[in-house]
Amino acid sequence: MSESTRIVLELTGPLERAVGRDEVTIPWTGDGRLGDLLLRFCHEYPAAGEWLDGDGGLGRPDAAFPAGFLVIRDSAALPAKLDTPVVAGDRLTLMPLISGG
Repeated sequence: MSESTRIVLELTGPLERAVGRDEVTIPWTGDGRLGDLLLRFCHEYPAAGEWLDGDGGLGRPDAAFPAGFLVIRDSAALPAKLDTPVVAGDRLTLMPLISGG
């Protein structure tokens, strides 16, 4: 799959364990929204979907960005909004925010 027809998601923590690898490729062409990408990821990897979309709300018009996750592109955090633009060729990291001591 060429870079112009995909988005690569790097996974960490519980998402990496749920999927069983640290990176997945999602078919993608052109421009789109982060919410659509996350929804497609959850459909293709249901075990990861339990972490990102446990209540099945990502597809609803009033959906909010999943709490406790950070999305990074080019070493910069993306706005935590489902309508944040993503494009084919992006390489994004999905990182759960983990706290504790």
